[in-house]
Amino acid sequence: HMFLADAAKGTSDSLSFQDMMLRLIVGALLPALLGQIARINRTLRGRVDRSKDIISNLAQAIILTLVFISAFKGGQKFDFQGSDGLPGAGLWIAWFSCMALHLTAALVGWMTGGAAGFTEVDRRAVTLAGSQKTLPIGLLVSEATGLPFSIIPMLMFHASQLFLDTWIASRMLQREAPAEDSSANTTPTAS
Repeated sequence: HMFLADAAKGTSDSLSFQDMMLRLIVGALLPALLGQIARINRTLRGRVDRSKDIISNLAQAIILTLVFISAFKGGQKFDFQGSDGLPGAGLWIAWFSCMALHLTAALVGWMTGGAAGFTEVDRRAVTLAGSQKTLPIGLLVSEATGLPFSIIPMLMFHASQLFLDTWIASRMLQREAPAEDSSANTTPTAS
């Protein structure tokens, strides 16, 4: 465990706020901004919309490549002889914490949307979008720390949110189902 403590201290001493902000701006903000600006042009937006599946698959391939590169770099820096590896209990605690954080953020989004008077549809959007974490940004932060396997909690969070959000979305649809059934069963009366 001394290895991880020493690595964390060295990382906090060398991690520069300005360098991190520059990485995040270039790696996350600038591509998102350029993508939104490109959608202003109707012709380009139409081409992109028609190629949505290809672009989506390409984006996922890029993210998986970033994950692989970050995991590979972390693996090269990890000294198995100087550490007893990742403890099983610590791994479970990290995963539970990731799920608890995601569910808490979703609940806060739902409750805040209700307190603000949002419609049901807007509250659903806030709940699902507000609890999301962007994996590419997490990868940039993980890589900047230089800590071996610092990517694992981010991957846990990302994988967990897929399952948790599917469960949350199905619960939201169940809330909607009785209202649809009652409106479908009403028959108009002749006047």
